[in-house]
Amino acid sequence: MNNQKGLTTIELLISLFILAIILTASANFYEFYDTKNANFGSFNTARNLGVSVLENQLETTKLGYKTIGEVYRKSVYVKGKKYEVVAERIDATDTTSYYNKNIPFYLIKTKVYFEDKEIEVNGYVTSK
Repeated sequence: MNNQKGLTTIELLISLFILAIILTASANFYEFYDTKNANFGSFNTARNLGVSVLENQLETTKLGYKTIGEVYRKSVYVKGKKYEVVAERIDATDTTSYYNKNIPFYLIKTKVYFEDKEIEVNGYVTSK
């Protein structure tokens, strides 16, 4: 009966091979996660910019500002990335029967352009 203490060369090589696989997989996952996390952060920033401009335009419309067409355009840099925000007010009075035709009804379309992508945030509002 052979009383062995310690690891054989084969066991050591197998352990090192498994360790190399784990380290490679971890590095690949981190690289994937880092890229996905960066893209998700850009999307959230663009969405937040769009919602902020939309809320602002909804409020100005409620206060009586009724210009039709492009009402807002601005380029913003956040953490070195460029975002362009554009808001457009459209008369949507004829698109609904819920409101009286005497009450103006508007669609506010807000688009945010970034990294060859586009997000659109829309909202409806009535005016005085």
